[in-house]
Amino acid sequence: MPFCTIRGNHLYYELVGQGPTAVLLHHATASSRTWRRQTQALAAHSQVLLYDRPGFGRSSWLATWHLDYLSDDVEDLISLLDRLDIAQPALVGHSDGAAIALLAAARHSARVRCVVAEAPHVFVETATCPPAVAAYRDEVLASPEMQAALARDHGAHGLAVLQRWAARWTDPLFASWDVSDELAAIRCPVLVIQQTVRFVIFVKRNGFTGLDNAVYIFLDRRRKRQAPHGRSKDIDVGAYKLVAELHDLIRFPLFFCR
Repeated sequence: MPFCTIRGNHLYYELVGQGPTAVLLHHATASSRTWRRQTQALAAHSQVLLYDRPGFGRSSWLATWHLDYLSDDVEDLISLLDRLDIAQPALVGHSDGAAIALLAAARHSARVRCVVAEAPHVFVETATCPPAVAAYRDEVLASPEMQAALARDHGAHGLAVLQRWAARWTDPLFASWDVSDELAAIRCPVLVIQQTVRFVIFVKRNGFTGLDNAVYIFLDRRRKRQAPHGRSKDIDVGAYKLVAELHDLIRFPLFFCR
């Protein structure tokens, strides 16, 4: 299995396919396994890089996050691109991964070709975020099936990954985290995929301030959509379901990433 050592952490990664590179960035309780369906679709047209961030999956374990943990992830991403000699990839991220993609494009604009950001967040919605995060944590703790999914991603650290995420996003000291003022520095094309109804609202209906030229796709939580083969299909696009179903919507992101 390929690993790359960055900041003393061993990062597990996979590099598949040929062509322009797309980097897949997982969310805050997931791993690179989350992208297994999308990897197959993207690898038909692109080289795909997916990796476990430090503290996830098969990468080195991190028991805690500091307040600016996403900045570490941004620099890890750029360092990994340097090590693998990847110049200007498309960044495709979900939730935390989407925030990392947007911050990388803002802070390292020459290194990023475009961004596809699904359910991104760039600040803490203090009225709704902590109770919603706590509720989701409690839901997982009451669900053997959801705990088994965490174990598939992270082995013995599955519940610790959940608790680490919940501890950071419910910490009052984290309430002031806000990087929205950095978005105006992004120069590459950006596609934002967002729900109109989420368990946490991180973005207003008219989009992010500073990303006025981005392309936005707003999805209802449940509605009939046209599947690629032409038949109507009912797609659940709940906050953590959309990643599993994104292959049904992959044609537009695929076109956008080229």
